Amino acid sequence: MPVKFSPLSKFSALQWFFWSSWGTFGAFNVYHLGEQGLSNSLIGIMLSVMTLSGIVGQYLWGYACDRLRTTKKVFIFCFGALAIIIFFFPTYLVSPVRIGIALGLIGLFWAAQPSIIDSWTVETSPQMARNYGFTRAFGSVGFAIIATFFGRVIDLYGWNVMFYGFAILALITMFIASTIEDGHLRTANAVSQRVDPKKLFKNTEYVLLLVAATVIFIGYQSTMMFLPAILRSVGGTPADQGIAMSINAISEMPLFLLSVWYLRRFRPPLLLFCSAAFYVLRIFVLSQAASPQMVISAGLLQSMSFGIFLPTMVYYIKLIAPDGLKTTAQTIATGSYFGIGGVLGSVLGGRTIDAFGVSVMLYGALGLSLIGFSLFFANFLRSLRAIPDTVPEDAS
Repeated sequence: MPVKFSPLSKFSALQWFFWSSWGTFGAFNVYHLGEQGLSNSLIGIMLSVMTLSGIVGQYLWGYACDRLRTTKKVFIFCFGALAIIIFFFPTYLVSPVRIGIALGLIGLFWAAQPSIIDSWTVETSPQMARNYGFTRAFGSVGFAIIATFFGRVIDLYGWNVMFYGFAILALITMFIASTIEDGHLRTANAVSQRVDPKKLFKNTEYVLLLVAATVIFIGYQSTMMFLPAILRSVGGTPADQGIAMSINAISEMPLFLLSVWYLRRFRPPLLLFCSAAFYVLRIFVLSQAASPQMVISAGLLQSMSFGIFLPTMVYYIKLIAPDGLKTTAQTIATGSYFGIGGVLGSVLGGRTIDAFGVSVMLYGALGLSLIGFSLFFANFLRSLRAIPDTVPEDAS
């Protein structure tokens, strides 16, 4: 008899292989470009192109999911295109222009996919919504294992293995996605409503959430984008980069698993305010680092910062977004803090490092994180009158 797997198992496997694939190219691309002799400023500009196109992709593919009433087909199409582009990435290294074009296409097809998976998961059923953090934890484990493995493989066999490794893992990811029921929200209310993204920007709560998240992510993204530069400044290697990325991913897992518990007991604005405090602490630790080990150890704070932030944001947006715009709301939000935050973090971070050094960049990131922390605190105070004490059972 054929073995049947539950939706929980399938989504957990999807997250594992999806994030495992990004543990190849995504984890080492910046380090690779630096090894090709590109300056931090040029890398920052290229990453900003990738992130800007990713913002377009967030809006385009999120809208396509809601408009076409399918997440599965959009996801498989985008990930297949991404696999082809990255597989041939070595042929683009002959000129910075080709690299920039390739990174722009990668951003266009990649950026929306984590949000699409998130929305696909939480909109499948109330049970899957409650277990989103559990499935996402498998993504962290997969990323950690593959990033550690590829860091050492790259040291032994060179950079090309990460391009081919991504393509193989992408094929497995697409196969798993093809076995999962589409699950896009198909209520009569959602189908009858016209898909109008402008409704989201008339929601004051949603807009304030995006602004606070985007500001704090400018500083955070600059430290993540230029983690290789931070490591090199204290004597680190590609192997240290792999370990650092793995520590980040592993430390997320416990808080993802605990999300079912803390989302039932605490208000989302309070949780986001607490995660912002740990973003400030994390960047402060990086600013004081004097060795690769200190940089790696700062990744342990990924648990209380990003580990709380992501499940809470996905859950919070599900609560406040109108029917028929759930996927669009998720992708626009990700496009704001990962996208706009990533663009500004890349450009400002790269130029600051080249002009003043890594230390000044880190102190600038710390200042931005404090501003973001203040905005989350203001959002929390505002929510004391706006957010009910209880959590709806079907949205938890």
